[in-house]
Amino acid sequence: MASGFKYLEDRLTGKCSAPLNCAPELEFFDLVRAFNPTFACEKRINAEWVRKLFQISPLACADDLLEPMCAELPRYLAEAKDVRIDRKSVDDFTKAVLEFWRFRVRILPSWARAARIVFALSCNSASCERVFSLMESMFPFTSQQTCVLSDDIGGAVMLKYNKRGLG
Repeated sequence: MASGFKYLEDRLTGKCSAPLNCAPELEFFDLVRAFNPTFACEKRINAEWVRKLFQISPLACADDLLEPMCAELPRYLAEAKDVRIDRKSVDDFTKAVLEFWRFRVRILPSWARAARIVFALSCNSASCERVFSLMESMFPFTSQQTCVLSDDIGGAVMLKYNKRGLG
């Protein structure tokens, strides 16, 4: 049992080979907890925390939000001060966090936009598996597959995924 925990600890702390290393994902999930208003107040997130958020993808691509989010941070913490969200039920927790952001989109526009970006991320591989399944049905593994350009495959998968025909 101890060796299992050691293995898990090594994966989470980056003490294993690259394909098995989960430390970046763990850091990502730790940072995005800032969008939970209760957590934000408990941890007293600061501008440094916000800057770290923008070192991760996809927020790194939305760098126009960094300074506005830092400016809105005191207002966010004030709005979140009296919010208590029950973490026992996943459904209740999810609903409460989403409602918090929906009702504050006008007073915390940058935070709300960043929250939409983060909340849109899939926490499982189902969407990737769907795309690979589409690719397999469109391009059965043959020698012909190796001759198809990757852009052609990408375009064909996009069209098929969006239920549009080729040609």
